[in-house]
Amino acid sequence: MILTRSSASKAKELVALRVTAVAKVNQKIGNTRLKFITDLPGQEQTYGEKEREAIHYVSTNPDPNFPGLISEAIYPFIYEECMSVGYTPWEAAQLFLNMAAQWRPLGAKLEGLRVGYNNLVGLEETAEGIEQNLADLTSILETYYGA
Repeated sequence: MILTRSSASKAKELVALRVTAVAKVNQKIGNTRLKFITDLPGQEQTYGEKEREAIHYVSTNPDPNFPGLISEAIYPFIYEECMSVGYTPWEAAQLFLNMAAQWRPLGAKLEGLRVGYNNLVGLEETAEGIEQNLADLTSILETYYGA
């Protein structure tokens, strides 16, 4: 007696492989992001608030030698950075802006890889193809990001 698998059984297996592959893609990208950002609850909002404050501060105080005191109520993140590290408000604002500028292209590239490879593994018709896509992503992350 020769047993063969039904096409429905094979399709279920492929769906499960795709789901697992998407989770692996997301984990690989997440691990790579952790090389560049801090993973704490609320940190994403903190980074966003720091950038917004910095944009506002620099637009309203374009002189880097501005000697005035900084308002804790208006710029709480810049204020706390100045109090904690000893930066001037301008230095703190520039730090926040520089960090955002460095993250933006890197974050965008990693998100493009995540979305693209999730799409590729979702469309793949074979287990071998799924594994090859995961291997390709791993190679890219190791080559460019040391992941």
